Amino acid sequence: MNKKSYTLCLCGSGKFESHCCAIKHSADEYEDLDAFLNAWLHTSVEELQTSANTFIAAKNSAPLQEFCGFSAVQMGQILYEPFASEDIIVFNDSISPPMNCPVMIAMNELVQGIPAEGVKATAKGNLPMTICRSAAARFLEHSPERGRWRYDRFRTEEDLIPLNLVRLLLGLGGYLKKTKGRFSWTKKGQKLIKQPEGHWYLELFKLSAVRFNWGYFDGYANVPVVQQGFAYTLFLVQAYGDHFRTESFYAERFLEAFPMGSMEIDEDELDTAHRMFQSCYSVRSFDRFMMFFGLLESTLVDAGGGKETVIRKTSFLDGLVGFP
Repeated sequence: MNKKSYTLCLCGSGKFESHCCAIKHSADEYEDLDAFLNAWLHTSVEELQTSANTFIAAKNSAPLQEFCGFSAVQMGQILYEPFASEDIIVFNDSISPPMNCPVMIAMNELVQGIPAEGVKATAKGNLPMTICRSAAARFLEHSPERGRWRYDRFRTEEDLIPLNLVRLLLGLGGYLKKTKGRFSWTKKGQKLIKQPEGHWYLELFKLSAVRFNWGYFDGYANVPVVQQGFAYTLFLVQAYGDHFRTESFYAERFLEAFPMGSMEIDEDELDTAHRMFQSCYSVRSFDRFMMFFGLLESTLVDAGGGKETVIRKTSFLDGLVGFP
């Protein structure tokens, strides 16, 4: 995939030049609509409206520092049409997926564990323990240090979040059904599992990004901008992720673009809301999305007498998505 070249800005902000001072130099001469309209002589309402439209279109198309150089129009595409805006973001539909990432481990376990005639669900409606034990062993084998206990001490499918997630995604997509106490593949699902593994990956990726509710597994507040902005998070990690950085580094840059994020947290104290947003953003964007799809690697480092998680992108992220 095509990848932009990034050079740190000389002002010392820590941002790349194309995300910082270079944007200031491209600002329009007129800062507001009144100044723009008063600079020209208009002889009719139609001329006035045409000038106003020209100004607004120019402003919406101008690169913005808080959006790392994207315009308001482009950010709208990233938020609401990420899979249909190839002039802004391109996903590689011929990618070979990382087979040891949690999502692909879970998918393989389901493909191998659910035969054509289906399998019996547990009394609580979960996947049978034979599938769960096999998946847990694979998760444990490839899990980073943080979170390994989840796979070593599980009791049911619901304790194995990647497996539970993939099962739910397949249900959302109409690929897997549960009827009369049995899990089985639908006709659509039977076609899916005959496709190349890269097709599985992209279908699960899209379902997770757009249709699944990221708040399903946690108790955080409803903060829709975190999920709506998933493609912007991909951009940030692709741009800054060559080296290990803290998760809060990305949360801060996300908040620069979407300051309403912390306002969606129902807390009286601004600092508390800010910290809760950072935690919510990290869990939903990194732990249970990008990590599950093999786009990040993480490690623990010493920090202030304790441990702190730092992350960096995998090479697969650059192969999956590009920002022309």
